[in-house]
Amino acid sequence: MEKEIDKHAISLSAVSAYDVDKELAALLETSYEKAQRSSDSIYRAKCFYEIQTCRELGNTEDQCKIGVYVNETVSTYHGHITKTIKDINIAAPGIKLYKTDSNNAKITIGEGKENGCYTQGIFKGPHGAYVHLDTDWSKDWKEQTTIHELLHALGFQHEFKRKDAEKYVNINTDDYQYIDKGDHQKIRGLTRFDPFSVMMYPEDEEMERLENGDIVWRLKSGTTPNKQMSELDKVALNLVFRPCIENDYNPKIGPVTDMLYCGRSVMTGNQQITPTGTDGRCGPDNWANCPACRVLIDGVKMKCQKMHDKGKWQGWSGVFYCGKKFTTPKTYGKNGTSLEHDGVCGPDNGPPCNDCGRELYPEYEYSKEVESDDDCVIL
Repeated sequence: MEKEIDKHAISLSAVSAYDVDKELAALLETSYEKAQRSSDSIYRAKCFYEIQTCRELGNTEDQCKIGVYVNETVSTYHGHITKTIKDINIAAPGIKLYKTDSNNAKITIGEGKENGCYTQGIFKGPHGAYVHLDTDWSKDWKEQTTIHELLHALGFQHEFKRKDAEKYVNINTDDYQYIDKGDHQKIRGLTRFDPFSVMMYPEDEEMERLENGDIVWRLKSGTTPNKQMSELDKVALNLVFRPCIENDYNPKIGPVTDMLYCGRSVMTGNQQITPTGTDGRCGPDNWANCPACRVLIDGVKMKCQKMHDKGKWQGWSGVFYCGKKFTTPKTYGKNGTSLEHDGVCGPDNGPPCNDCGRELYPEYEYSKEVESDDDCVIL
């Protein structure tokens, strides 16, 4: 993967805890302080997952509408731009990206030879955002780079520049692409650290994972970034742009689980394990909900508090976990592949223990028994 030429050094501050409402900012600040004080990877993840359900559903008129102008210099990226706009709109019902003319756009996209790919400014700035896409960029990475740069234009920064990054990566360079000198240095992340984020760079001699820094790295075998938004990228989008009612998004409480579901077919490939019989939709009756529904507190506040009181949280799979160790088969199936299980319920994905799995699917059965309390992770 080629690296962008990141010109955020002259942009406005990227999205952080201070760019959202005061209540969420306070929650994020508290979770950061709790997570920073702990050396327990599971506890650090739990601190973030417990606060992700905190937004109120907006009305259609509350949707953030952002015009995008694709100027005449663009020749090879049209398909990638159209797909990215569609993907973001589906992932986050609180935002509406649409193509428009230069006079009404908050984001302008251009293309040219050389100079790399970069973004200047963000959409809510006085001059909006300008995204430059390099014609000679590797064709294998044009789609990923389009998503990456448009998320910059919406205000999102690199995952490895967050305040707690030293717990997850080693930065072995003074290059400004890795270490900022601007006003958005050391951003507070909106979710737990996410190695699958489309806002990551490749792992190389300039940025290395801390193998013993956090258990999240066990989930990622390769060193290249995702080419699509991860589940936590989508959660972050919905935390910033709160979900709003629209034609195909009007979530309801599921009768089996008391969780919010929208019923959309948006769950395929979302890094989760599903029990036999699920159909890739968000509900409408059971199992995990999508990232948009997951952040909403409408009608589910007591349910979420009940889960937290039990020591459970929703990982990025949307399934509840408790962090306990349990007796289980050594492998499990996913997409026809046999995968190793580490014997812990969560904290991010994988099959939960029976007690957690049945919170969202009453017939769930995976582990035969939970081991003694001596083997439980203390949270």
